[in-house]
Formats: sequence, structure tokens, C-alpha cells
Amino acid sequence: MEGITPNWIDAGKSREAAFPTLPNGSDRFRVAASIDRKRGQEATASLPIIVKPYFYQTLWFSSMAAILSLAMVIALFRFRTHQLRNRHTEMERLVAEKTEALKLANEHLSRLSFADALTGLANRR
Repeated sequence: MEGITPNWIDAGKSREAAFPTLPNGSDRFRVAASIDRKRGQEATASLPIIVKPYFYQTLWFSSMAAILSLAMVIALFRFRTHQLRNRHTEMERLVAEKTEALKLANEHLSRLSFADALTGLANRR
């Protein structure tokens, strides 16, 4: 196998050659035959072998995974920002509500301090 094995591989009596882990890309398979293992005759033709990568080993898959990851980060950031804005608005509403309640309670206490509780007359103190 050109580019994979540096030397010829003796297959012995076996009539098959196995390359279980070929890298992605194209290679050429050449065969030489011998009757007495001394004089070899090399084949003039070679067999082109193309090994396609798995889908997750391709450039488009890596690009799509990077774009999807970036989109997820942006979506999470926007979601969290939206949550914090809603919480800030709710806290402002709650503070305004409590401030108004305290203002009304202070006015009521002020009126009570100027009038006598039993008689309802103005308090001299």
C-alpha cells in the first residue's frame, strides 16, 4: 500500500491483504506475485482506494458544531440578561410599593401625634 507501508508485506499462503485502519484520503494498492518466492513479478496496474471520513470528521461538521455552540452561548446570555432585567423591574416595583406603604404609615402616625386618641382634640405637645 503506497504511503502506508514502507516495504512490501509478504502475505505468505494467504490470498488476501488486510489493512484495518486506513486513514482518510486516497491511497494506491499494488500487488507483486511470485511462484517460488525468489522471482517476483510486480503488477503494472494499481488499485486506487478512497477512504471517506466519517461525517463528524468533516470540515462542515466542525463548522456547524462551532456555529451551534456560539449560538447556544449567545442564547444563554440573552436568556440570563432577560431574567435579570425582569428581576430588576420586579424589585423596583416592590421597592416603590413598600415606599408608598411607609409614606402612608408615616402620615397616619403624624396625624395621630397631633390629635388626642380619646377626645379627638388637638394635642398640645
